[in-house]
Amino acid sequence: MSSSTNAETKNGEDMGQYSGLLDRVVTAIAAQFESKNAGNLFSGRGGKLMDAFKAVRNTHDFDLITWLVIKDK
Repeated sequence: MSSSTNAETKNGEDMGQYSGLLDRVVTAIAAQFESKNAGNLFSGRGGKLMDAFKAVRNTHDFDLITWLVIKDK
């Protein structure tokens, strides 16, 4: 990490800002999935729904193994 990122995150101990961004992204992905899944339902006789248990709902559906922070200068 860069020195500014280290300072922001207290050397990686406080990733709260980035966790918040990750939560927003996963929420957007889940909303897109729900929209497409609903569209499949009304697409005709061949429409299929994905199993609800396989759907991404929140960040608890993932195992975070590392962070990659890309920042604009």
